[in-house]
Amino acid sequence: MPIPKSGVTIYDKDGNIYNIAELVDGLKADKERILVDDDIGISIDITDLEYYVYSLDLTEQKNTSAKISTLHHRKKKAKILRITLSSGTAVDVSEDTIFHVKDKNGDIKYVRADKLKEGMDVMSGITPNGPGVVIY
Repeated sequence: MPIPKSGVTIYDKDGNIYNIAELVDGLKADKERILVDDDIGISIDITDLEYYVYSLDLTEQKNTSAKISTLHHRKKKAKILRITLSSGTAVDVSEDTIFHVKDKNGDIKYVRADKLKEGMDVMSGITPNGPGVVIY
């Protein structure tokens, strides 16, 4: 499999390499996949597709593959924010980090870090910005 000159290598199960910008452009036509699309960037759900990145297995200390669940494309440089949960846990995230938030009806909504408000029910530990995410 050829290695690109720079950037993150995204490949499919057959070893075909994809350009991230072209992949995002092709997938954003499917509006059902879009989690967020605003002036900061676009986040696209690809959990049902088989795209991978090279990764490091910290437990085994070896290179491996990681399936991508979400693609993020920044349109501008993002600010870093400190988010403090009611448990007292604080995390530093970019302003466009997506959190799962439970609304008054119990429905799960996607909310960007810079749109979080005090009192929102953030589902800690469950965000699309975990393993398998590509941000460029």
